[in-house]
Amino acid sequence: MWAACFSIVMWIGGCAHLTGKHTTQTTRHGQWRVPPNIVICPNGPVDQQRVEQAVAFWQDLGYEFGSVRQITGYYEACVTSDVYKIPFNTIVIDIPDQSFSFGEHAAITRTGRRTNTDVIVMAKIEMLSRDATEHVLEHELGHALGFSDINLDGHLMHFSRTGLGTNTTGLLQTTEITP
Repeated sequence: MWAACFSIVMWIGGCAHLTGKHTTQTTRHGQWRVPPNIVICPNGPVDQQRVEQAVAFWQDLGYEFGSVRQITGYYEACVTSDVYKIPFNTIVIDIPDQSFSFGEHAAITRTGRRTNTDVIVMAKIEMLSRDATEHVLEHELGHALGFSDINLDGHLMHFSRTGLGTNTTGLLQTTEITP
């Protein structure tokens, strides 16, 4: 019998400003091996239609997703701050927890990646409904897909919400992760 040894690390997308380093090139930290499902928490900041709109944006760039569903009852990943309660192969969208820095961010995305392969296995997007405007959810899904913030005005992954736009240079899905 074989035993696999690996760990999962959490990576916080959208925090390049903490190091003061912004590049003008897109950088990707891992990929999903299997198209992720998306779960919207009961008190989530967006409805299913808005999430499907954002998913369609990324699908047009060649990315695949599993199901999108709005949870109406209890869902452990929505009521705990323990990101390790997020099921594998799932992106959870919820309102921010108490550690959220309201003055600095429109939203924050945390991704869990296997340390031995850099495969993304889970993600959690936290945002306020007032910030679920055009491009912010698409931007956060970009972090869930592994992309970092960049310093290019008008780009979807721009580090500031005032600089967000529809430029998708460098975001096309061109490679697949192999098992």
